Amino acid sequence: MSHDSFFKFYDKRILEIYNSTSSLIEVCNYLCNPKDNKYLKSFYKIFSPLRPMLVARMTLDNIYNNFSGVECIVETKWDGERIQCHINDGVVNFLVDME
Repeated sequence: MSHDSFFKFYDKRILEIYNSTSSLIEVCNYLCNPKDNKYLKSFYKIFSPLRPMLVARMTLDNIYNNFSGVECIVETKWDGERIQCHINDGVVNFLVDME
């Protein structure tokens, strides 16, 4: 059984949290305190990789709602590179997908 199947069966929000953070620690934190306000919206954090293969077509409304209040650049993926660059207050971090 894959982690996707298990997470969906147990609680769909777990899969969303794992896919946006790649962190089992955050999944465990959610299980300990599912009513924490930080789990109410999209859960993307600076300098934490997001799973690039989750990319899907989004409307402008979806992009605005998911990234409201977050300064970001959205670029079409044309090649096979899987590198993310996060920049915050002059700190630059490149995250490489090892899958």
